[in-house]
Amino acid sequence: PLGAAVGAPLQDKICEHYKLQRPDAIACRGQCPTQTPTTEPPVGSQWRLENKFSPCSVTCGGGNRTRAVRCTDHYGKTIGDRFCAAQPRPHGVESCAYVKCPPYLVNL
Repeated sequence: PLGAAVGAPLQDKICEHYKLQRPDAIACRGQCPTQTPTTEPPVGSQWRLENKFSPCSVTCGGGNRTRAVRCTDHYGKTIGDRFCAAQPRPHGVESCAYVKCPPYLVNL
């Protein structure tokens, strides 16, 4: 078995990966597949926005607002960004505070 050849931690990792690929598998039925994990995206992988945009970094003169964007499987678990690469990634940064700063705030 794979566990005997390469060690139980790797076998557990492969089994966990298999469960992500095949959510219908019942805990691998006590057996893990002997193949190595694939690089195919788990079914249902998608970009998820963690929160709304943060407040603007400045009040005038141009700044940025940020938000967390992560790639998740269909359970909501964070997975590598490469698994969502086929989909356009939502913007995590946007410009804000376009108004000019009053003269008394410039060059302080």
